[in-house]
Amino acid sequence: MEHVDNLINRVKGISIAHGLLSRSHWAPISFLTLSEKIIHSLSHLIPAGRSIETEINHSSVFLNADQSHSMAIVINELFTNCIEHAFHEGEEIKVKIEIKERKGSQIWTFEGIAE
Repeated sequence: MEHVDNLINRVKGISIAHGLLSRSHWAPISFLTLSEKIIHSLSHLIPAGRSIETEINHSSVFLNADQSHSMAIVINELFTNCIEHAFHEGEEIKVKIEIKERKGSQIWTFEGIAE
């Protein structure tokens, strides 16, 4: 059943990306908005009595349709892994997502810290 739940959450993430793209008439969408909506959709996975603090840098990165769908899966997987594994270390997790531009390339950082 756990595998089915994981697949459902991945599909929800892709659905969120698709919905945002549809509303924007397939113009690129904000990485920040996509991340926030996917993380919010996964909040039901957080165990009772535990908390997650998220920090997403307010970059101006926008994602086209292909990038949006791919990033939806990546964000879902990384955030789910934090929930499944980091709570063994502490009661609270801090998740930080950051995008930096360097020499025409983007550097993506996803960090989950248990406290």
